Amino acid sequence: TGEIKLNATVTVLDEIQRKGDADTKVGFTDDKFSLTVGGLLMLEATEIAGQDTLDLGDVGGGGDVDIDFNDGQMFLQGSSGNLHIGGTDPDSLLVVNGETFVGPPAASGNTSNSKITIGLTLNQEANDDHIFELKSSDIAHGMTDLTETDTYFYIRKSVGGSGGASMFGLGEGAVGFLNFGVAVNDTTSKDTASAGYIDFRAAKKSGTSITTAGASANLLVIRNNSTTRFIFDAEGTGHADDSWITFSDRRLKTEIENIPYGLSELMLLRPKRFVKRSGAFNDDGDVELSGRGRRKIGLIAQDVRSIIPEAVKDIDSEATSFYSLDYDSLSALLISAIQELKLEIDEINELRHIYGII
Repeated sequence: TGEIKLNATVTVLDEIQRKGDADTKVGFTDDKFSLTVGGLLMLEATEIAGQDTLDLGDVGGGGDVDIDFNDGQMFLQGSSGNLHIGGTDPDSLLVVNGETFVGPPAASGNTSNSKITIGLTLNQEANDDHIFELKSSDIAHGMTDLTETDTYFYIRKSVGGSGGASMFGLGEGAVGFLNFGVAVNDTTSKDTASAGYIDFRAAKKSGTSITTAGASANLLVIRNNSTTRFIFDAEGTGHADDSWITFSDRRLKTEIENIPYGLSELMLLRPKRFVKRSGAFNDDGDVELSGRGRRKIGLIAQDVRSIIPEAVKDIDSEATSFYSLDYDSLSALLISAIQELKLEIDEINELRHIYGII
């Protein structure tokens, strides 16, 4: 009838079988409970020397058993050992659909994140040590004051109690951290809205959001350990502790010749005083100026381009990019002009000597 009735006087029972089906049964032995279905040992609970174990699936081996928890909330695939949380189709060792949280128990930590639909949240509460690490057994950099010797990347808070993120890359060779940006399309425009393969951004807190930093704020600093050597500020100015130097090795140059410019070209240049502002192009290709502007002196790139084109950086289109002027290249023009003046002065002095003019 499919019913099992036990007499109250029964005290020892090793096995309960379905009538006429010896392959489907419940078994009892010392400190062990088992469930067999169709000849497969599907469940086994054991207590041995204080160590409790619960085996699910094809406990005896030789078959593939899938385990479905709560109608697809979690699914363990017996044939592969893959686990799917939030679904029933695990195509890799672990598949997670939905927000994932790693951190303290719900009673002491924040286990929800309104900014994540599908993703991972790590919560280390008030701890200030590493929150994430990557290791490799073939690495032994020896910098154990920072982390374990086989750790090649880790993330931690910059300042305990106030936050910020610090990322560390550690290597045994000459490279510790490599940033590599890869995209499909080039951006060639040159204005204050231009993008690039690697984009570093900085901003200042404003209420519950962010805004642009102050005009003199440092956006990016580069340090030699703890000593700052380079600073890039919000006005677009670069500062170097020593100097900016360009390669100028003869071995890098071909078609070397004397410049055709000198005193006459120098006299054509018209130094100006002006207010320099930032700007970007709108969809119509028109320039929209921004920023407070700074009073400066210098040259106008378009004016120089018609006289000394090598001193002005070529652009793809005036509707997407601004001209840039290489002031360093003008030093060659100054040298050439001074040399011309020296020759003229020498000729004048020679004539004065010939005619006895004091």
